[in-house]
Amino acid sequence: MSEVIQTAEDVVRLLEEVLEKLQAAQTSIPAPTLREIAEIRQGKRPLTEQAYLLGIFQRAILAAENVASDLRAVDLETLRNVHQLDLSGVELNALEQAVAERTEGAVGVKGRAGE
Repeated sequence: MSEVIQTAEDVVRLLEEVLEKLQAAQTSIPAPTLREIAEIRQGKRPLTEQAYLLGIFQRAILAAENVASDLRAVDLETLRNVHQLDLSGVELNALEQAVAERTEGAVGVKGRAGE
């Protein structure tokens, strides 16, 4: 498990570097006003390249922050006490999806090997 924990720590460091680059890029994009955004939402103003890019970068930043936050929770203490955790529905769904994808992947590999 120590290798898995080290991998999680390495990925967090990489994500922090990515976040810095994403935030720097986002900061360099001219931002519309909140009123302009409201008008874009209402269809009164066309979407601009800058507004589009700001939204894409913001989604990427939030996603990277969420992944980094999740991976920061991977440590020996948490793993020792994992039996005390109550997983949310989202976490249980992710667990189920991971197992299903592994199962489907194994079946796909076996199926192709037999062809």
